[in-house]
Amino acid sequence: MMIPVQNGPIKQLKTRWGKTLAAKVIVTAVGGALLLAGLAGLLIPVIPGWLLILPGLAILAGEYVWARRLLDGARTQISRARSRRGESARQAASREAA
Repeated sequence: MMIPVQNGPIKQLKTRWGKTLAAKVIVTAVGGALLLAGLAGLLIPVIPGWLLILPGLAILAGEYVWARRLLDGARTQISRARSRRGESARQAASREAA
């Protein structure tokens, strides 16, 4: 016969933000799987690497500071690339108009 444990040690395991340890493990596993699949995708041309790395970092950024920093850096690089692409399109349009 099992005795139910109301305030056992597993229920009391909390991380800094009040999430249970199980939630942190699940978030880490899902984000890590996406991140690893994305890294593999950089080497294997069939899998789109960056399309898996960015969501993996976004999931991990909720738990880990290093992932937040990497995600912020990736966002900066994406915005720089977009602005460069926009400038080159404007330059090409101005050349065509002339």
